[in-house]
Amino acid sequence: MDNKWNTLLRALDLAYGTSDRASSRFKTVKQSFDNARQEYTVLLEYRWRRNHAINTEVKNDKKKQDLNKAELLRKKQAYELLQQINKVA
Repeated sequence: MDNKWNTLLRALDLAYGTSDRASSRFKTVKQSFDNARQEYTVLLEYRWRRNHAINTEVKNDKKKQDLNKAELLRKKQAYELLQQINKVA
């Protein structure tokens, strides 16, 4: 089931994770209320573990360009997902 926390984790994975990521998680580190701005603040810690069995070194320039394009697409998808979360909230 996709709840807001799973959606946030998926967005973080898309934005910061790598293709050889084995597992990821996040937790709330601190919550507070900013009296000056009248806003709640939440500090999250995001962690991911890389799968070291996969060789991530890329020697071919074409492969590097393909990886850069995939990274840009992943970040764009994460941005759009975060925009959807903000609209729901």
